[in-house]
Amino acid sequence: MLADFLFSHGLLSINEKDGPTYSGPTGNSWIDITVSSIKLAHKIQNWRVSEEITLSDHNLILFSLRTQNYTSHLNRITSHPTRRFATQVGNWELFQLKVLQLRQWEDLINNSTTKEQLDTAITTIWDDLGEINKTCFPPFLPKTKYVPWWSPKLKRKAKRCKILALREI
Repeated sequence: MLADFLFSHGLLSINEKDGPTYSGPTGNSWIDITVSSIKLAHKIQNWRVSEEITLSDHNLILFSLRTQNYTSHLNRITSHPTRRFATQVGNWELFQLKVLQLRQWEDLINNSTTKEQLDTAITTIWDDLGEINKTCFPPFLPKTKYVPWWSPKLKRKAKRCKILALREI
């Protein structure tokens, strides 16, 4: 039941075999679990059960959380954005109409009996979608100017702050 619940909500158990999470008068157990969304699971590192003594019969669980490196935002290459089309301002009705006209995509997938045929079908569908996107959406042009969070406007607000501790930061 627990596995079904985790799967249906897009969650993963992060636990590793590192010792019981519960040590009490009734024995040892691995009852406590650490759960994360699929998107964040890769950021949890060094999951372990601590040997530190606590007032609980449940053992302390420790892990590290990897945060995104600040400099990675500064090194973004604007000539190769991951977004190719500005979908917010596109013609979604035309997109839907063109996709519905290409009913042969289902046949391409269903009639594929080998890996090569399936790869060819996927490539065909991908190319068709690219052409449809070109006609329905304008290209996405990322902002090339990086605006830091410490803008002059924010500096002025910080100087006028009445809380001394925040002003010094």
